[in-house]
Amino acid sequence: LIHPTQKFKLRRKNMAETTTMKLEDGGEYIGAVKNDKPHGQGKCVWPEGGSYEGDWKNGKMHGKGSFTAGQQSYTGQFFKGNPEGKGKFVVKLARGELVYEG
Repeated sequence: LIHPTQKFKLRRKNMAETTTMKLEDGGEYIGAVKNDKPHGQGKCVWPEGGSYEGDWKNGKMHGKGSFTAGQQSYTGQFFKGNPEGKGKFVVKLARGELVYEG
């Protein structure tokens, strides 16, 4: 997985309840914000194609969410930016999928 501990430097585009913010690396976050950081429900898409959608706390993936990067994905619990707790990790292969749940 990529960007599990992405640090956010954000620029506010608007003041709506759901806000769109650009990351320093060109990624885009759309969702709830607190103190100019992702906080609450939201989605972030990075230029490399990775994305995370779910809960955020103080600018980090935290709570329940789904992270996808290329042929791999993780859906489950996150804690301070890292997958932690119960979840499902899937890697797509040429002839099926490799799946881990736990």
